[in-house]
Amino acid sequence: MTRSTLLSRFRGAGAAYAALVASAFCSGFSMPLARIFLVVALACAIRDAALGRARLRWTAPVAGWAAYSLLAVVVTAIVAATLPEGALINPARGLRKTEKLLWFMGALLIPAYATTRERFRFLLAAFVAGSALYAAAIVVGHPIGAWLQCTIPFPKRPPDPGTASAWLLSVSDSLGLTQTLRDWAATPWRPRTYAQALGKLGGMGQAQRLMAATIAAIGLWTRGGCGENDSRGVRGGCGENDSCGVREVRGVALWPWCAALLFAGLAVTLKRGSLIVLLIVGGALLARRIGWRRIAAVAALVLAVALALPPLRHRLAELPDELRFTKGGRVLMWTDLAPAMHRRHPWGVGFRGLTYESLRYATENGWRLEKHQNHLHSNLVEVAVELGWLGLAAYLAWMALAFRAAARRQEPGDPLSAIPLLLLLSLFLNGLVEYNLVDGETVLIYGLAMGLSCTKHSR
Repeated sequence: MTRSTLLSRFRGAGAAYAALVASAFCSGFSMPLARIFLVVALACAIRDAALGRARLRWTAPVAGWAAYSLLAVVVTAIVAATLPEGALINPARGLRKTEKLLWFMGALLIPAYATTRERFRFLLAAFVAGSALYAAAIVVGHPIGAWLQCTIPFPKRPPDPGTASAWLLSVSDSLGLTQTLRDWAATPWRPRTYAQALGKLGGMGQAQRLMAATIAAIGLWTRGGCGENDSRGVRGGCGENDSCGVREVRGVALWPWCAALLFAGLAVTLKRGSLIVLLIVGGALLARRIGWRRIAAVAALVLAVALALPPLRHRLAELPDELRFTKGGRVLMWTDLAPAMHRRHPWGVGFRGLTYESLRYATENGWRLEKHQNHLHSNLVEVAVELGWLGLAAYLAWMALAFRAAARRQEPGDPLSAIPLLLLLSLFLNGLVEYNLVDGETVLIYGLAMGLSCTKHSR
């Protein structure tokens, strides 16, 4: 991409769009930086609105976001004010955490500035690029970090001379890092195997960020293609005034390599839900590029690689444990602990008001719950317990409005326009088995997807 082409993305867009691009890029690897740029974009948007340069639109997803946020604040405040002494829930803490709901603001800002096809595409490309950098760091760093966590010696007994633990101890002693490394390895628990250590380093927010970025990268790749048989209406071939969707550096297409790197990073996190959702949603999108027969071969290859890697094979083998009541997994939380909490607090425990203690003593089976667990691993279940049936209805209405806007945003024959819908779909599906609605990292992606769903511009 030449310098003049890059500058053309920002010509006439103003500081607000530049800040949105920076936020989308940073959301791939740094939540604090992404939030800072989002606040800068908001300040610039308020200034532009006051000067008549831009108009913030009250779209359907924004209305759903506002209604849900208001309900969360009101319910949490009421529960905190009427909470009896000695209750195990903590709505006061949740009231402080309602600021997390502010970071959906991309849904409000993006439609005002992604007013051209190039700006729409560039926001997605910035998100993919930032996430690819993060994936590269995970692919390199997590295997090393997992080895360190399994190898770092503890002071119970000195390590045997000549072992990796002895060598690591001598190096860390010379650098003055021994106690720091020991604390890091033991927080919150010390893994017994390499697979456990690798899974410990991989966070759910990381996995869902990489899942969404992989889908976006596949969409950007699918959007490209300027071969002889491509046409404007079939696979998004380049029109007269439209640059090719596949970015190249010295003839090498970048998007498929970005998608491969992002997938590798996701695989290293060992998060099963995100991997399964990616294979479903990303596979359906990729099939439009390479055909269903080839996608079946790719899926078989991916499955073979997964089964060949011991850590990933170990994680997949543990999947049935989530369906066993005695293992303290999701079935216990969804069928036993959550109904008990809902019966005890029919109007909700307040936004993020659940605590480990409240779940631990909810029923006689609470002792089976994983230590330090303070959420229920499902948006639907969590929202119903936090805000009651009214909150669940507000959440479902909000998601319905967002899906409707994203579905209407699609253009026939253009996979690029379907990316916002696919991002929302992947987050929603993953949210059935994880509480990702207000996760600090996924909130930014929700905002990006909802904002792009409501953009209006000509082809």
